[in-house]
Order: sequence, then C-alpha cells, then structure tokens
Amino acid sequence: SNEFKHITNPIVKKVITELRKVINAIIKQYGKPERIIIELARDLKKGKGEREDIFNNNIKRNKQREESIKSIIRECGVSNPSSADIDKWLFFEECAGKCPYTFNIISPSELFAGEKWQVEHIIPFSRSLDNSFNNKTVCLTSENAKKGNRTPFEAYGGTEIWEQMVSNAKKIWGGKNRRKLELFLSEKTDFLEGFSTRQLNDTRYASKLAM
Repeated sequence: SNEFKHITNPIVKKVITELRKVINAIIKQYGKPERIIIELARDLKKGKGEREDIFNNNIKRNKQREESIKSIIRECGVSNPSSADIDKWLFFEECAGKCPYTFNIISPSELFAGEKWQVEHIIPFSRSLDNSFNNKTVCLTSENAKKGNRTPFEAYGGTEIWEQMVSNAKKIWGGKNRRKLELFLSEKTDFLEGFSTRQLNDTRYASKLAM
C-alpha cells in the first residue's frame, strides 16, 4: 500500500502486511469490532504453512484448556481458574507432574497453594523476549531462583544432574513438543546475542505503525 512505501525494515513490513490480512478476515467474518487490542509476535513472520500449523495447534490447545478447567476445579479446589492458572496446569500435565530441574513430584494440591511452584521461562525472557507457551514450564520456585537469568545448559551443563535432565526432558517433551525440547537442551546462545534489542525495536516500530 502507498502509506507503507516508506517502510524499509522487511520484518516490520511483513508484520504490518500480515496484521492487515488478519483484521480484514475478522471484519469479513464477524463485522467491525468495537475495539482492537494489538499484540505483535514473531509468529507473524512465519510462512503460510507454519501459521496454519500454529492455528491447528491453537484449536487443540483450546480444547485442552477447557478440559484443564474441569481438572483444576476437581483436583485443586480452585473454583474460578484464571488464564494463568490454566497455563500452569497445562505445564504441570506436560512435564508429567515432575519438576524438570529437580525431579521433585508436583502435587496438584500444592500447585496453586502458596508459592512453592511457579511458571518459569526456559530461555530467560529478558534475553529472548519469548513469552510463548513453548518457552515456559513449571518448576520449584527455589530452583528457578537458583537458575536465575541463565539457560538450562548454562545453569546445569557439566554437572552430574545435567544428563538426568536431558534424559527426562527427552522423555516428557520429545514426542509432543520438539520446540520446547530444543530450547531446553540448547547449548549455544549465539542466537540470543543482540536479539532482544533488535526484537524490541522492531516491535516498537511495528506497534506505532499498527496503531
């Protein structure tokens, strides 16, 4: 479009183009919305096939979330689970009720009681800006504090427990979430260097243009 001819950043241009397609499709299907809340993510840069996979996975995950609500109410006594509660339960189920760092058993009755267990970013958010489902798990709060702003390999690589972590990670994520497994096992951090700054600048620019 003429109004976007001045955009020289290919990533931002792609984001704006895909955003327009999404909004036009929503208007065509449901009519003009009362308001639009803009959340920009790297998924908008993916190809059509990848986006279709994401769409199908989202449908599957929505069904899982509906079932999770029932489980949380039944097993944890939380009468009105929040979105964060549902995410936490899904991470709990995904890691088979066991902390991926300490192997401590996670009791459903303790999952939402107190602060013993928390959701954590596998690759620290401050270094990756990745707040996606694939970059999160649930673990012992004290262990998360110990891990700090490090990747799993940076925190545990070379230690006796690391090989056990690798084996456990392959067991719980190998067959159903290869991306999460890749992040957990990643030994290199070259892809993180300068990424946060670039991503943040691109997002700021794209957000301004989108508004």
